[in-house]
Amino acid sequence: MSDQLAVRVLLAATILLMAAPAVSLSDDIVDVNCDSLAIGIADRDVFTAGGVTCRSGRGEQGRIETITAQGPVFSFIVHLQADGQKDVTPNLQQDFIEWTSWFQSTKDWSDPWKHGEFEVRQFVGLPREGRSRPASCFVYTRYSGVGSSPNAYRHQLVGVSCSEIVGKRYEWSDEEIDDLLTSIRHNF
Repeated sequence: MSDQLAVRVLLAATILLMAAPAVSLSDDIVDVNCDSLAIGIADRDVFTAGGVTCRSGRGEQGRIETITAQGPVFSFIVHLQADGQKDVTPNLQQDFIEWTSWFQSTKDWSDPWKHGEFEVRQFVGLPREGRSRPASCFVYTRYSGVGSSPNAYRHQLVGVSCSEIVGKRYEWSDEEIDDLLTSIRHNF
């Protein structure tokens, strides 16, 4: 991660999540040992200096795993693995961001592009809570595993990371996006 980004005041979230109403993060999700999950994040101060909490449970479509890691970059990671005959179907990244309810508004959405295994889009979001400044964000998705139809999968990851804008608008570089995406571990 660049020095410029590391010293900025950061509001960030990495969310790897099955988007839309099919995922319910209810009381059925309980604390677990992080080593028991199929997902993880690199143990680097920028991601984990403030601590890590791992949770797991069952949702409407299958197993849900979450990691909350706090550092200069706040990370929230969720993995959905579909059960039995159930499938995960791709959703629009903008719909996912709206579903999180983290932002009062979003704007300046870029066109999607491929970055390794992920599809990525940048945007500017005005957070609902805690910050009055807009945030420069990128959202990314990854699907894997063959489902029961051509557009269906067994696993879905959706993520978003944001940096509070201080001064002029900040855009994430390919190097910074790559640094974050390569810090995410997944065993599927």
